[in-house]
Amino acid sequence: MEEGARLVLQTSAVLREGERVLIVTDEGTLALGEAFVAAAKALGADPVLASIVPRAADGDEPPEPVGMALQSSDVVLLVTGRSLTHPHARRAANRAG
Repeated sequence: MEEGARLVLQTSAVLREGERVLIVTDEGTLALGEAFVAAAKALGADPVLASIVPRAADGDEPPEPVGMALQSSDVVLLVTGRSLTHPHARRAANRAG
């Protein structure tokens, strides 16, 4: 899994050394999140793993601390069973850069 995670980080996220990476998982995706943490470390990034309670539906907001962390990260991976790509927290993170 770590090799696949490394490829995603290098090709899709274009991860650079020293970047702050937030990896959000839930209980069903924790192992995949841990693979991304290991790959990000190996690439010289500074990863943080946040595991949340699974959301009830796609688009439900993440917990407020995770929403804040989205805004201060260089790269964010939302590795959850339910989509977190449309909540207000993700849009605010995009506006923050």
